[in-house]
Amino acid sequence: MLYIPKSNHNKMINEHKKKFEEILGTFFNKEIKELPENLRPYYNLIKEYVMRGGKRLRPMAVILSHVSSGGSPNKVMLPAVAVELHHNYPLILDDIMDEDELRRGKPTVHEMVRKLQKTEKKKSKLFLDSSSKQAVSFAMMLGNLTNILSKKAIFSSDFSVETKYKAVELLEKTDQLLYHGQMYDMMFENKKPTEQEYLNMAELKTGALFGASFQLGALLAGKDEHIQHELNQFGKTLGIMFQIQDDLGDIGQDKIAGKNTLATITSEINCRKHITHMKSDLKKRLSGVSIIDKQPILDFAVQVIP
Repeated sequence: MLYIPKSNHNKMINEHKKKFEEILGTFFNKEIKELPENLRPYYNLIKEYVMRGGKRLRPMAVILSHVSSGGSPNKVMLPAVAVELHHNYPLILDDIMDEDELRRGKPTVHEMVRKLQKTEKKKSKLFLDSSSKQAVSFAMMLGNLTNILSKKAIFSSDFSVETKYKAVELLEKTDQLLYHGQMYDMMFENKKPTEQEYLNMAELKTGALFGASFQLGALLAGKDEHIQHELNQFGKTLGIMFQIQDDLGDIGQDKIAGKNTLATITSEINCRKHITHMKSDLKKRLSGVSIIDKQPILDFAVQVIP
């Protein structure tokens, strides 16, 4: 174990998560209400996809980083919504790339579009048929619209205009890193990566948004670049650990599918060694950060990587 969580901090984390879910739902309802009636069913697909659950790790990282830096939890809720939307929109596209029919046990966006439209099947040059073309095309647009909603959430918050632009800039830079990671991940479908290549991919695809989430909370609290950087590195390391842990959970099915992950190209023991080493790095990283209360962030790390 990294640390011994304090029950009052865990209670606070759960309360923040509950409030976040309320704000997320309210944000969607407000956006959908302002739309033309014939577009609402498509935005409802985005809402259903995002609201169906998930760990909410990235928005909680924003909130906890902000509160630990002296900020208000209520004020940072909309930027936290932005990060959750920013996390979900590449998942919509990732489902297309992986040709997945389910996400969290329910239909992916392109499959929901297929059922919503019930398009007559006709020949298509690029796709299997016109139904697939419509499903994929609309899902891509809905993914991009989710990204746009992410920016709207930030600009709807109560921070200064300058701060909001800095927040958007941070997410845009992170977006590029995330997609570089996705590109590498797809390359690994045809080429077995080295251990370091895989770790580099995980840092980009998963670690980048974890890092940006912790950094964003500090940025919005007015912390300097050094503190922002250290919190970004903390989050990035936590994100890589999360990816490795996720790989361990899927090792059996990934071996059968021939998927290249750290667990399948090395070993379960090697993965656990990496996690143990990174846990130590997390503690050192946060020790040099000057913020009001580090413990909620450390407790959160235990929840992510028990």
